[in-house]
Amino acid sequence: GDGSSCEPVAGRLVVTPSDSGAQDFMTIPEDAVSVSVKMMQKTTVVYMKSGGDELRSDVVDEEPMMMQLAEDRIKVWTSTEDGSEVLHVRGPLANPITLAVEVGSEKPEMISYEYFLPRAEQLPEREDSEYFWDVVSIGQCTAACGGGVED
Repeated sequence: GDGSSCEPVAGRLVVTPSDSGAQDFMTIPEDAVSVSVKMMQKTTVVYMKSGGDELRSDVVDEEPMMMQLAEDRIKVWTSTEDGSEVLHVRGPLANPITLAVEVGSEKPEMISYEYFLPRAEQLPEREDSEYFWDVVSIGQCTAACGGGVED
């Protein structure tokens, strides 16, 4: 679309190397679309975590592919921009995803991120309603094909 129905969310942060492995740095909310996470160093690995599952950026290819992450099937791919690696997730996300980073060098890593959230009026109503089919008697149609109304 033209972006008029979404709000952009973007930011940058510096992550320092840690001996304890990957560090959580943010959670991307459900309904987010067009997620991108840019890593300045090629040795940095971003983890996407949801529902006890995790997906590492270093196993994602440049060709878009569908991958399972907990209950979500997401389309992910990587690209290179200005010498930096970028992880992309199409969305919309059905569940929040926590991002963690493992810096593979001794230098701090600059991470930039961007995603879009539908404006509140664009989101479908979510109710914990129970739906069911109710079979009723139907009369003859007033037209043999299309455009008719029920009697």
